[in-house]
Amino acid sequence: MRVSVNIRLLLVLLFISTAAGYYFLKLVDPYQASLEEQTGFYIILFTWIFSCSSILGFGLRYIFQGIEPKYMLRSSVRQGILFGIIAVIALILQAGAILTLWTGLLLVAVFTLIEVYVVSR
Repeated sequence: MRVSVNIRLLLVLLFISTAAGYYFLKLVDPYQASLEEQTGFYIILFTWIFSCSSILGFGLRYIFQGIEPKYMLRSSVRQGILFGIIAVIALILQAGAILTLWTGLLLVAVFTLIEVYVVSR
């Protein structure tokens, strides 16, 4: 698939997740939310963070690096997925009052090692 098609799909995903997040926050009371509603919130949040950071990462790489866009897209999407996962895990840990400085640093270290492993392969 062409890079422009992938970027357009990410933009559509960003728009849909933004609209879904807006309506979700308007309709759901966070203090009385069920497990399904909390799961839906975290899925919408992951989708929004993933699409936003992928587009932003691709745009910044396109501006500051002089390589082919097709090589930048894969790493931008991979890092967007990792960033979305780390943000959602941190929010889940924060909701359970488990997130501390050391837990957060360990979480960042694990995902940094995953990225280093994937890049070095």
